[in-house]
Amino acid sequence: MKTYLPITPREGFPQEEMSYEENSYPLKGSHLLRVGRWSFPGNCYFVTASTLNRLPILTDPACCQIVFDSIEWLEKEKKMECYCCIIMPDHIHLVMKLGPEQTLSQVMQSLKGYTAREINKLKGLRRGMSGKINTTITLFERKKT
Repeated sequence: MKTYLPITPREGFPQEEMSYEENSYPLKGSHLLRVGRWSFPGNCYFVTASTLNRLPILTDPACCQIVFDSIEWLEKEKKMECYCCIIMPDHIHLVMKLGPEQTLSQVMQSLKGYTAREINKLKGLRRGMSGKINTTITLFERKKT
């Protein structure tokens, strides 16, 4: 028999803000997707991050190496511990454990920010072009920028 913990609204999020019409879902990128979600240092998370417009830029081995280098740096700095990383043509999957005093948002911002800048440099693209990595995170969603 499975036991489920109840999820209660966090402080600062009124109950009515969490509700929406029956049989409808919040839009992608909506703040309603983040209500009641949080991260804890030392906990494990499964995360998926996709490329902007799902372009298959991760087919380039040099781009994949940038992702791996970023993960290695985050591990060396004790910001996270990566248990598994799978790179697909237009997204990555990570199973990771957050480091002490780290939030999922901080780790993902660091990972995606660095990889996007380096891939854009490699491809000769300006900021905001196809090298940018968007968030489609399973357990935590960050507001798109």
